[in-house]
Amino acid sequence: MPFKILLIICLCLTCNSLIAQGTDIRINHIQTIGTHNSYHIAPSPPVLEALKRIRGPEAAMSLDYSHVPLTQQFTELGIRQIELDLFADPEGGLYAKPAALTMVQGAPPVSHVDAMKQPGAKVLHVQDIDYLTTVPTLVGALMETRAWLQANPKSCPILVLLELKQSSIPGLSQPIHFDAQQLDAVDKEILSVFTSEEIILPEDVMGEHETLREAVLQKGWPRLDDARGKVLFAMDNGGELAEAYLAGHPSLRGRVMFVGVDESHPAAAFMKLNNPNRDFDKIQRLVKEGFLVRTRADAGTRESRANDSSRCKKAQLSGAHFISTDYPAPDKRFSDYRCCLPGQIVARVNPVSGASFTIPVIDLDFAKEGRLRLIAHRGGVVSDARIENNLPAIQEAIRRGHTMLEVDIRESLDGHLVVHHDENFLRFYGNDRKVSEMTWKEIQQLSSSPGEHKPLDFREFARACRGEILLMLDTKSPDHPNEFFAEMEQILKENNLLSSALVIGTEQSRKYFKGKSKVGVNRRKLESAIAYGEDVGRLYFLFAHGDMTEESVELAQRHGVLVVPSINVFHYPAAEHRKRAKTDINRLRALGVRYFQIDSIYEEFLRN
Repeated sequence: MPFKILLIICLCLTCNSLIAQGTDIRINHIQTIGTHNSYHIAPSPPVLEALKRIRGPEAAMSLDYSHVPLTQQFTELGIRQIELDLFADPEGGLYAKPAALTMVQGAPPVSHVDAMKQPGAKVLHVQDIDYLTTVPTLVGALMETRAWLQANPKSCPILVLLELKQSSIPGLSQPIHFDAQQLDAVDKEILSVFTSEEIILPEDVMGEHETLREAVLQKGWPRLDDARGKVLFAMDNGGELAEAYLAGHPSLRGRVMFVGVDESHPAAAFMKLNNPNRDFDKIQRLVKEGFLVRTRADAGTRESRANDSSRCKKAQLSGAHFISTDYPAPDKRFSDYRCCLPGQIVARVNPVSGASFTIPVIDLDFAKEGRLRLIAHRGGVVSDARIENNLPAIQEAIRRGHTMLEVDIRESLDGHLVVHHDENFLRFYGNDRKVSEMTWKEIQQLSSSPGEHKPLDFREFARACRGEILLMLDTKSPDHPNEFFAEMEQILKENNLLSSALVIGTEQSRKYFKGKSKVGVNRRKLESAIAYGEDVGRLYFLFAHGDMTEESVELAQRHGVLVVPSINVFHYPAAEHRKRAKTDINRLRALGVRYFQIDSIYEEFLRN
């Protein structure tokens, strides 16, 4: 092949683009997590006590949740949908002095009083009572969002959901109604921060079609790669407010926000169905048809207090594109409950609308700023009380928010897939027979010390991970029949773990799973693949021990290849393993590495 042609191919493949990888994934083919009332800070204890007396314990309890600032949500929690409650305040100052300050002894003052005095829409939950907010104005919230997107242009688009508040409450400040002038003012405030090119506008989606609904159902939404770093807006309100916003703007031409209308309406594109338990079938149908859907994973603090994730999981299975939660991180006052995608990834292929895509990818969001991703070596977070590759270690890794488990898979004498690291069972089980010399029935008779646990087969292991955490696969033996890998693949498919898996182990396993999952290569093999013009960003991840060099990291990053260093005890001299591991971790973090396969004893070096 002539050098010029080879060079052109390599350059084309360096863009971290799903389109370049031969797919046509669009923004309605993904699923991500958002926050409900994203600005909200819980009322102070004196105000909550007053609310208990006036409205009852349940009403007060429902307000007892708080969010971190928006930038922190985007960066540390992977939030890609926010919700803001807006009160019109064209003159300014209407909400600068909440009535609670005179009604409730000890009520805190407004923390952004100067901003509250300025003209423009204000962001708070309930006038005079539930007024604490991380960001007081619509313009301020949008400026913060835009700044983050500009710093992270490869992020998935962020949906900003706006609820326009105008309900009167006796004895409290009288809200200004959102008439035509105030509705126009919302659009103007949005466009004072974002340019039209930075927004996914209804008329851009509609294109040459007669209606927005027709465009969404026939042409579809923008491609994900074209929408990266952008924002789209939707009005939370339906009914009269939605119709007033549509007046004079058929199918939302000339408008900024999508609106929640009936699915038969010409402007139908975005739907809000907040109860995934009640509306599960309807959500799935709308998602399949091409509408964007937002639902809620929890409400009223109930799920956190009960440590109940069933609604969150139902929301994910429904295929709703944006799943709003009050708990992207646990509130330790109540429980470990949080709502996140498996492995706490930011965005994944939608399980309903994206079911036909087979993309080997862990996370569809490519923001450069984000949390570290930990891969627990040997099947979980191990300790003296939790042995390798067993249920307690899996559960602890999930509880701590690990992204993946590295799982070791061997074959028993009768062809059963057994999860076990060592060649024999001497460690933990006190039996020096090899895995390959025992039948599965014999293996089931073993009991561990500590814990009296039995070895797991791969199907049971995968079921424990389904919907919770992702997998890195290590097939220990270099000599497996294809039936071994075919069974692995089937189990991964059954548990929705195949396309998000990373495969290390042997040349044989990497060859089998190439194109189905990302497979690990060293620098030499990566350079060879680049030279051959392979789609390295889609097919491979760079996997090496603590000696991974700056040049190797830079090469991988330049070609859109995921970098995963292995930080394990056996890589270092025993006397200085902690010091050496910490040095490697800090060095690699400084190079922008975000994924680490680690032994549990090194987790502390990645939590600060």
